[in-house]
Amino acid sequence: MTRELIDSLTAMSSDEAFSFFARGQAKVDWQTVPAAVELPSGGRVRFDRRRRQAVIDHPGRGTSVIDLGARDRTRSGTAIFSPDLITKREGPLWPLPRRSGIDTPFGELAFRDPTDPRARRGTSVAPAATLHTWRYVDADDRPRLIVTGSAEKVATFYAFTMHDGARYASLRTTSGLGCFYQAGRAGFMKAVSKEAIELARAEGLAEVETNAGIIGVLFDCGGPGDYLTLHGHDRTGMLTCVAVDLRRPSMKDGAIVDP
Repeated sequence: MTRELIDSLTAMSSDEAFSFFARGQAKVDWQTVPAAVELPSGGRVRFDRRRRQAVIDHPGRGTSVIDLGARDRTRSGTAIFSPDLITKREGPLWPLPRRSGIDTPFGELAFRDPTDPRARRGTSVAPAATLHTWRYVDADDRPRLIVTGSAEKVATFYAFTMHDGARYASLRTTSGLGCFYQAGRAGFMKAVSKEAIELARAEGLAEVETNAGIIGVLFDCGGPGDYLTLHGHDRTGMLTCVAVDLRRPSMKDGAIVDP
């Protein structure tokens, strides 16, 4: 198994290696896998046995971290879209462009508290497309799940790690609001208006627009908190959406702990 994995990687670019791991095609024997594999493009794949991650070095473009130990960090789409989510509301459409210089159908998405300029920004990849944003609520109209992307065909959700590989992705908000936006938009925070904030609190969702068009969406979390962020994949393993689970599923020893 390990020999086949190494032979496959040594014929790939760093972007191809990223797609190979992101789609769940790799089978890793953690007892025999080497610490690193050099790629012909000049990049490298490093394996972190403790965290069960692949760290891909892109020449001149930084690193990507892929979580390969996802067995205990996954939930089926039907488990996340639970029966108590009786209502869904479609929010504004907004575009996420393809990541510059990377030949994959993904864009770079950011999420944070839109009212706090000092808040730590989280980043992830998401489908490069015009995205729907969905707000799922319970019978009492409390928000329970926010999804941006294609929610209809999700088969599996999984908790993913940040690019530093040291922590699970989460949306930490002190205002009770969150946002998704293009990670390359340095001026996003300046574009968040008081009117958009008021609309998000009143209606649950609000677009953020500049002269360039819609660049992100605000959403109401129902209250302050540190909410786990999830990736959604279809049955082929293709990434279709990013979700914030407002029910606060917790993590213990790298596994999702059910309520």
